[in-house]
Amino acid sequence: MNIPSPERWRELSPLLDELLDLAAPARQARLDALRATRPGLADEMAALLAHDSQARSGGFLTGAAAAGPGHTDDASLAGQRLGAYVLQTPLGQGGGGSVWRAHREDGRYDGAVAIKLLHLSLMGRAGAERFRREGQILARLMHPHIARLQDAGVTPGGQPYLVIELVDGQRIDLHCDARRLGIEARLALFDDVLAAVAHAHTHGVIHRDLKPGNILVTADGQVKLLDFGIAKLLDDEAGSAESTALTREGGRALTPEYAAPEQLRGEGVTTATDVYALGVLLYQLLCGQHPTALAAGSAADVIRATLETEPLRLSRRVTSTGLEDAQLRASTPERLSRRLSGDLDTVLAHALRKSATERYPTVAAFAEDLRRCRANEPVLARPDSLGYHTRKFVRRHRGAVAAGLLTALALLAATGVTAWQMLEARAQREEARAQAARSAATQDFLTVMVTEIGADGAALTPRQMLDRGLKLLQNSQEVEPRFLIGQYTLLGTLYSSVGQTDQERELLAKAENLARQAGYGEGLARVLCEQIGTELSAGQRDKARARLTEAQGLLSRQNPPLPEREAACLVAAADLAEADNRLPDAVALAEKSLVLLAAHGMDRHALVGSALSRLSKYHDNLGNSRKAGEFGRQAMDALIRRGHGGTLSALVLMSNEAADLQNYGQLKQSLAMADKLSGILTARGTADADRLNFLANHGGILTAFGRYDQALAVLDRAVLASQGGSNLFWRHRAMYFRALTLVRMGRLEPARQALDDVQAAYGADPVSNKAYLVAVALARAEWQGRSGDAAGGLQLVEQQMKDLAAAAGPVSPALRRALPLAAELALALPQPDPVRAAAWADAAVDAAAAATPEPTRSAHVGKALLLLAQAQRGLGRSEQASQTLAGAILALGNGMGDDHETVASARALSSAWQTPSAARR
Repeated sequence: MNIPSPERWRELSPLLDELLDLAAPARQARLDALRATRPGLADEMAALLAHDSQARSGGFLTGAAAAGPGHTDDASLAGQRLGAYVLQTPLGQGGGGSVWRAHREDGRYDGAVAIKLLHLSLMGRAGAERFRREGQILARLMHPHIARLQDAGVTPGGQPYLVIELVDGQRIDLHCDARRLGIEARLALFDDVLAAVAHAHTHGVIHRDLKPGNILVTADGQVKLLDFGIAKLLDDEAGSAESTALTREGGRALTPEYAAPEQLRGEGVTTATDVYALGVLLYQLLCGQHPTALAAGSAADVIRATLETEPLRLSRRVTSTGLEDAQLRASTPERLSRRLSGDLDTVLAHALRKSATERYPTVAAFAEDLRRCRANEPVLARPDSLGYHTRKFVRRHRGAVAAGLLTALALLAATGVTAWQMLEARAQREEARAQAARSAATQDFLTVMVTEIGADGAALTPRQMLDRGLKLLQNSQEVEPRFLIGQYTLLGTLYSSVGQTDQERELLAKAENLARQAGYGEGLARVLCEQIGTELSAGQRDKARARLTEAQGLLSRQNPPLPEREAACLVAAADLAEADNRLPDAVALAEKSLVLLAAHGMDRHALVGSALSRLSKYHDNLGNSRKAGEFGRQAMDALIRRGHGGTLSALVLMSNEAADLQNYGQLKQSLAMADKLSGILTARGTADADRLNFLANHGGILTAFGRYDQALAVLDRAVLASQGGSNLFWRHRAMYFRALTLVRMGRLEPARQALDDVQAAYGADPVSNKAYLVAVALARAEWQGRSGDAAGGLQLVEQQMKDLAAAAGPVSPALRRALPLAAELALALPQPDPVRAAAWADAAVDAAAAATPEPTRSAHVGKALLLLAQAQRGLGRSEQASQTLAGAILALGNGMGDDHETVASARALSSAWQTPSAARR
């Protein structure tokens, strides 16, 4: 295949990168949509993709490359061009290949890259297969602290290569020593390493060769994890004989100083294997010495020590550390020993256990205990017990251990703990009595509640059930504070689930007062974190922030805090970060809550679904609509696993899924799901005030589909039901959708007033409502266009797009709405501007296609193509316009249904363009 010129690469690279990022079905759909509008470009893209596929099957990512007569030595590659890249200088040699510095020559960007080539001597099956797997692994991993795979291919001689982010940095140990970083700074840096490895583990990848040389730190302190050449894919564990042989082959390349005992014994590896290597690395970073091996020992000595020698406790190892090593850590040997004693000793000992089953099971659990160390919170690992040391002694000296010695040790242990056990048992008995009393009271409360509901013989709505339960609770003779706090908190959250935020606020306030009066810190922390969402729904960010601060302080004093309380407050903190317009922080906090729950084996807790649902919303707001849909599906799966598939929470997730389908442009499916939800809620007798969120979403979907009369009726109900309530979020959403509906109905004066009202509402908190204010501005631009002022509307849209386009990352939902609107307004000018319209419409096609898994089934893609066809027609490109229009009709029909009036209008336009007079024009 002829390699395109640099000028042509500038045009092709963005589209090729987009296509390569898509899964095979979505890629083909995107290519089909492109062929409908630009067949020449589609053919060129197909040829490039075929070349990429050939490279993969020839030995890059999906098979080993076979050696051939055209191969050249690595030394002769300087100056050679590989696709869009030119090799410059070699950076190093490894066991599997050479690494070169290169630069990209197509003009898309000027940054340097690293290109890794497989050594020709390893072009046999095993070497090429390991190289292919490294590419597969890197393609899975997208993390700021993992060197990113940017491209891949095969040299003209058939040598496979990977294009990887070039990292200009030092080994992590040299970086720390050169800057004389103290313990806190080293722990903070190591936290980034843990985050990168945990990300790999969540994608089924065990690194198996973690060591300082594979972890670099840039000049600005950014950690980058490198070299997945011998990584293990978890889902290959039960693979074929071929993959098993490959695993054995790769396993020989490990580094003994950082290998776990099970690796050295040739046993299976797990995530705990990487935990061990990370423990060795951290041990060295903190004290400058290896936990078991002598500095001058041979490889055999290192292996023997790893298998047989127990690591010396970190703080004791430091006592033999020289003054120079301590000074490299901004300390003295004595101060360093004191700093590392206690919890850090315990955590490192736990990570370095010989048996994988006795270590931290996951990197996330290791990271959580290190976080607790830094925050002066109790760690989850416990110091090694007498029983643990006894077991180790017996393992080492089985033949020499006498029964009398074991008996003596047992007696000493029993004597030493008897007094403590008496005190502990007394406290446990008191707590057990209190828990039993609360459990009995809860059982009695639920029994009475269900009995009274059943006595009427009539079905009650969820709201009526909650009202009955609240009445029973208020009339209860039970005065145990913790029982009342728990029940008021639970009822408050349940009222929130049916949209009754005022009642929720009142009940949580009662629970808060009781917890303060009783001095019940854990219960108060729970209530405060529940109240954060209530404050945010009322637009009270400052109050929410104050509650979060107090709750975090209370949790820090628990010994240790319950993981579900910590996770709940992390989710609440994520909500606050979203309200502060800090979406990346919100994502990080929600993910942290999931890690915490998983570390404690609580992957079926209700909070898992809550965190996943929030991640769906956050990614949607960030423009990652596909990722939003995936998290939404995971949230629903979590509910189903808990047996909650038929609950109101499941209906909320169904409503979110309908919104995801709307974002994808699958409007017919979206509306069908929203209509179904409406029917379910009506059958349950759910009042409008209790279904405000469902009404707002339903109205928005009806508007997008073009059923404006129905939409207005639903949204009028929502706005009316929200009056007097404190749930401002859904009130304002309903007001916005209602204003947009009036604009599209052409009811201009009521629409103008409605836009003014919703802009004033959102303007009360412009930080939280930044994205919503942009949406209102776009609706106002649409109103201007329908009022005959297309120029003014276009100017307003362009102002918004200037800010939106400056943001990094995926195209935001607001920009996806702005692009087709700009094209529509450019065509509606008194003197239409097809040049600008074509540019905006072309960008709108790309943005809409990137936001959906199936571009040919997206009404948003179809509408953008329709605008592009009209612009092309205005530019005199009649044949191209007809092809584009055909693609528009296909996407519109799939997204909205063949009987939709928009599809009929597009078909009528196609017929009109085919008439002889139209063709002459």
